[in-house]
Amino acid sequence: WARYPKLAEPYASKAEETAYALWTMQVGPSELTPRRMMQMFPGVMASQWQQVQNGVALQDCPELSRCLLLAPLERQGADGQLADSYDEAQVETGGIKPPIYGWAIKNILSHHDISKEWPREDLERLYEGAGKWAMWFMECRDDDKDGLPGFDNGTECGFDEVTSFMEGTPMATPDLCAFEVLNFEAQGDLARLLGKPSEEIDGWSKKSRELLEKMLDKMWDGERFVCLKLYTHEHVYSESIVFYIPLVLGSRLPEDVLDKLCRSLLRENRLLSPYGIASEDMLSDVFEMTGVKPAVVEAAEGAVLDDEIAEIGREIGTGRVALHALSGGRGEEKMQVGMHQRGNLLAAGTHAARVAPMSMLAAEVLQVGQRHLQAAVGSLAQQQLRVADTPAVDDFRQPVYHIFLSYNIFKLHPDGI
Repeated sequence: WARYPKLAEPYASKAEETAYALWTMQVGPSELTPRRMMQMFPGVMASQWQQVQNGVALQDCPELSRCLLLAPLERQGADGQLADSYDEAQVETGGIKPPIYGWAIKNILSHHDISKEWPREDLERLYEGAGKWAMWFMECRDDDKDGLPGFDNGTECGFDEVTSFMEGTPMATPDLCAFEVLNFEAQGDLARLLGKPSEEIDGWSKKSRELLEKMLDKMWDGERFVCLKLYTHEHVYSESIVFYIPLVLGSRLPEDVLDKLCRSLLRENRLLSPYGIASEDMLSDVFEMTGVKPAVVEAAEGAVLDDEIAEIGREIGTGRVALHALSGGRGEEKMQVGMHQRGNLLAAGTHAARVAPMSMLAAEVLQVGQRHLQAAVGSLAQQQLRVADTPAVDDFRQPVYHIFLSYNIFKLHPDGI
């Protein structure tokens, strides 16, 4: 609690609630769960990627963060697969979620020297386990051996509904390839940190570069990313947010690719809703066909993209996105979003001022975004927005996203906002 930043309302009062929720939702250690983990719903342990998300959000508490990052590796199969979740009673291996260790490691290394904060044996365990998990997708989820891994269904993307899979399964997807590019790059970072041989370090870097090149060659059609049907490489596209997840690669993507993704994502009332980034384009022909909620603003999946938005604010104008997230969601609309999403996007916008634009479009977006962000922050203090103004405020997944808010804002505003 002492590490929480001091924030203006409505975040100040919410910070204490989220700290309490994170404390009460910790489970273990025990004989079968040897490291502390997060229980994300009553009676349901967090998925492996949710454990990792929490580990990133709590990185200023190194011991707890380390437990959460290493906990999924305690039930890793000999082939490298991670259980989607496990507890004292069961191990769930029937489904998977995206491999985001690379994203997590890159994020933490940008703020912390874990060679000093982590015991050597834990760093070795992370390096070994995360590497095997990354390779599992290349060896076990690439049936046509084209070097582009895929998911068996839309749920594995981390979203409740992914409309591209209405065209069939399994399918090679750009979001998975993007995460794998980060996984291999982060493995190289860890190998360097651990003093591994240069050929081992270079091997990981080569895997990352080659997959990025192949992904751009086969999955970018000149205007947008596409999914690929196995064996035939038939292009499949829908209006899902998964086609924008490659933004996690930031400046690794060519400038023209970033610009086109930005232009598409920033279209009003499409994916950029009045309440944050939706999981499906609101003008999509199948908008009403999604089974859980119509194009929800997904909190869990959005955390990964939102955090990268903070780092590449120059490309997509996060101040503008922040304004939408702050000004919307009064309860009568059918879009579902909690205060955590508003907070994430505001925090993302605060990063825009420190990142230089890469292109003319990005510079234009940044200027617009900064103006909107300043207005949004000002209106926040005036309106005194309350958590109760939005639906879904009792979602047990929320605490981690408030920590993302606190962490991101604190880095730029250590004295509060």
